[in-house]
Amino acid sequence: DWPHWSDLDKDCQDTRVETLIDYSSVKVTFQEGNRCEEVTKGKWYDPYTNRYFTEAGKLDVDHRVALKEAHRYGGNNWSTVKREAFANDPINLIPVYLGSNRSKGYKSAYQWMPENKDYWCEYIRTRVAVANKYGLKLPSKEQIHNRDIKSNYCT
Repeated sequence: DWPHWSDLDKDCQDTRVETLIDYSSVKVTFQEGNRCEEVTKGKWYDPYTNRYFTEAGKLDVDHRVALKEAHRYGGNNWSTVKREAFANDPINLIPVYLGSNRSKGYKSAYQWMPENKDYWCEYIRTRVAVANKYGLKLPSKEQIHNRDIKSNYCT
């Protein structure tokens, strides 16, 4: 129902590959040298854990607002075209350590926050921006949680 890792610009690189390329601070290496294949090496900063990674296999590309969340918060009524746009939108995507992403799953911010507290404000801001862009209604528990985070951690 949520087409993701699409090649929307038809350049043979899907959204996951493009995200890894965009976020790497060095030129990435591709499997078998083919720029249309899987990214294998680069250098990525994961703000969730405050660590650097050089092997793409240790990363997931996270949807800060998970697809299942978007479905619950209003995306269930969207067309397939809008779901695909959401699932591949760069403002919602970030490469992070796969363990962090998998512990997050599809939890809301009041249920899960990155271990790196220095990233909490940006994490909240981005989730709210994504929700606003797509007209998603964040649950009241998350809205209260976001206000608490902003008042205690954000300047």
